[in-house]
Amino acid sequence: MADYQTIPVDASIQDLTGMKPWSLEILGYLGRNERRNERQKPMWLCRCDCGRLKVVVGWPSQVLSRKTCGCLVGASRLELFWSR
Repeated sequence: MADYQTIPVDASIQDLTGMKPWSLEILGYLGRNERRNERQKPMWLCRCDCGRLKVVVGWPSQVLSRKTCGCLVGASRLELFWSR
């Protein structure tokens, strides 16, 4: 996590730090995306169960619905649901 520094969450955004809805644990808030087409969505630093760090851009509902970093693409998707 040396490449990223998390900052305090804006008052207008729900703090998701520490949550782990699926295989992604949310480590912290990185700020807002500066791209015009992204409408300044919040960016979150996440760690997948596979160990990979992933920056997820989106509002809380979008982030919490994300299941993995993409490591299960090509693997059996049913395996994820049967293990829960």
